[in-house]
Amino acid sequence: MSRVKRYRTDDGRSLVPMRLRFYHYNLQIVFAICLVIALLTLVLDKELSINLLTEIGGVALTVFVINNILDRKERQKRISIDQRILRELQYIIASYYSIWKHVYWEYAPELKLNSESDFINAYPELIKRTKITTQFEVVSIQHPESWELFFYNRIIKDCFENYHSTLIKSIQTFINDFKIYIEPELLDILLSILESQYLRDLIVMNQDATASYIVELEQDPDKLESFLKPESIKHIDHIVALSIYSKTLYSVIEQFRKVDVELYQIKKYFIHPSKQFGR
Repeated sequence: MSRVKRYRTDDGRSLVPMRLRFYHYNLQIVFAICLVIALLTLVLDKELSINLLTEIGGVALTVFVINNILDRKERQKRISIDQRILRELQYIIASYYSIWKHVYWEYAPELKLNSESDFINAYPELIKRTKITTQFEVVSIQHPESWELFFYNRIIKDCFENYHSTLIKSIQTFINDFKIYIEPELLDILLSILESQYLRDLIVMNQDATASYIVELEQDPDKLESFLKPESIKHIDHIVALSIYSKTLYSVIEQFRKVDVELYQIKKYFIHPSKQFGR
């Protein structure tokens, strides 16, 4: 549970443009210095000090009110971009979970999966049960997953190869399309996913020489756990961070207009198709 909470932000400051954030801090420093000077003048001239405090208070109030108005106008200009960013983030999140949803349906439908915490708890078991030379019996591609994901009539190993390339392409395209708008915090999360051991392990799994190497290590090349470490879940932390960022961004957009983007929910999208359509 602690892994889900570590990225949580209560004030949403990560969504404020960096240049404005520095501007806020500079203003606070200036007024703090002025306040200290005004208080020090109490020793020399009480009347002058009171006048300074009054002036500083009036200027501070005016500046911060105007600054809040400017901040709001700045945010309003970005709302359309924010909506697009939010929508694309849901594609990335959904694409990440896509293959794990299919693994869940195939190998562990009895497990409870209603949240990120449930997925973190179930992840090791999903890896241990999966055989990569078989095919998924149930295949589904639905919004908001990338339409480039193809899991039908392929062995699971090949599905992971397609999944790997699609996920990387989605993130790289997002960074390229929104590079002038991406906040440093969001960019850090996305780059962490691209550089994760998880994606490197998926590359190794699909190399031709890997199978013989796995056999030499006396491991079963048919099992997913021979390639992915069940205890290595840092990549899930990054996806959870994207989800939390999305929720915060959703709240910011909601202050200005109706949000036309649905946040990805494991509870909804991990429902088995047979249950989803009442069969």
